[in-house]
Amino acid sequence: MNESARGASSLAKVWKEAADDPAMRLWLAEVWMREDPAAFIRMIYATNESVWETGQGMMVANIITRFAEQNPQTALKIGATVQPPAAGRWMMSQAILKIMESDSRKGLELAAGHPELRLNGNADLDKIKVTAADLPLLMSLPRAMMVNDLVAKAMNDLPIVEAMKLTSQMNSVSRRSVQATLSRRWADEDPEAALKFANTEATDAQRVRILESLGEKKIEANPAGGAAWAEQNLSGHAKNRVLEKAADKLEKTDPAAAEAIRARLPQNYSPKPK
Repeated sequence: MNESARGASSLAKVWKEAADDPAMRLWLAEVWMREDPAAFIRMIYATNESVWETGQGMMVANIITRFAEQNPQTALKIGATVQPPAAGRWMMSQAILKIMESDSRKGLELAAGHPELRLNGNADLDKIKVTAADLPLLMSLPRAMMVNDLVAKAMNDLPIVEAMKLTSQMNSVSRRSVQATLSRRWADEDPEAALKFANTEATDAQRVRILESLGEKKIEANPAGGAAWAEQNLSGHAKNRVLEKAADKLEKTDPAAAEAIRARLPQNYSPKPK
């Protein structure tokens, strides 16, 4: 066994012995990520225990994230060579997001070159500059919440009607997320145009999301009126979500009205995601 392997083996033994000592593990992780980040990531994924299912999981993820943010090119290289492949994907994803903060096109091209990655991690969306020209690349990436946020941001360059129609090309999960974001934007910027599109050109799914966003906007100013509007224009889970928000809005100022709205919700109602 060479010196490097002996050192890694020794650290792994100390890591295992420090299972109940988060402070020691934090110190070990910091040292290990500084000396041999690839070995540390391999060890984390190879260990019989799973720190990801304990309170220490966030600590380890934060250390890996910080390394990727400070050394994105090195992290990308390490992440691509670590075995098993899953061990390096978080690091690669975080590194690509960091690269995107300074060069969004380069980061997008790197992401497109690694279709096994789901682009998730910590990133400052305000620093990532994407435009409508980036949409083909963005929409080719595997679905992930960060990708959905970037697609919605890039669509700010487009007229909302065009952007909403473009969502029909996305997979179902991403489509729901981006349509919800666009619908909220439309309800804020031009509710009359949003309502017209919902009643004339929208698909059924687009119509529901636009009307739900319009209902949410109405309850901000007039919860009782917004609830009445939702009952006339929405049905199913979308109507129930708006009614619940109206009741929550009235809870402190008019608890009787809030209770009356809640009484119109189905028995055993539980919120459903959009």
